[in-house]
Amino acid sequence: MPLSMSAPESSSSTDPEIAAWLQVVERKVSALRFGSVQIVVHEGRVTQIESTEKFRFQSRPGGDSGSKDPE
Repeated sequence: MPLSMSAPESSSSTDPEIAAWLQVVERKVSALRFGSVQIVVHEGRVTQIESTEKFRFQSRPGGDSGSKDPE
């Protein structure tokens, strides 16, 4: 899925730096089926990119998917 993002004109980051983190975000998003990508900004600059992938499993046949496991 291509992203169409552009950096703000008044950014203090350099163009190669912006291209680098945009590329990382695009790779993370493209690799996910379900999950999230979080961009961490410190003093107006991207400092960290985190991704969390979710896996959902089908409930067992005949099992109650709404019940909790006994402790």
